[in-house]
Amino acid sequence: MIRHSRFVERILLPFRFVHLEERALDEAEMPEGDFRVKYERIDILKAQMKAREAELAAMSPEERNAFIAKVRDPRQSPEPHPP
Repeated sequence: MIRHSRFVERILLPFRFVHLEERALDEAEMPEGDFRVKYERIDILKAQMKAREAELAAMSPEERNAFIAKVRDPRQSPEPHPP
């Protein structure tokens, strides 16, 4: 039986490859400033996602379900979304 984390890694592997290909193409085709800004934003989003994953992992299943329900309904969002 495959552990959940290994299963997820196998599922995500092609997406990581596509991301690397996209990054290489962007670096070759985009002006340096635009490339830097784009990937700084991506790095910020990745950090936010990791923080959110850690936050969710620390919650009980009931807390997690309540949080996800709030996120799905923007009127009850736990924090404002950036523009």
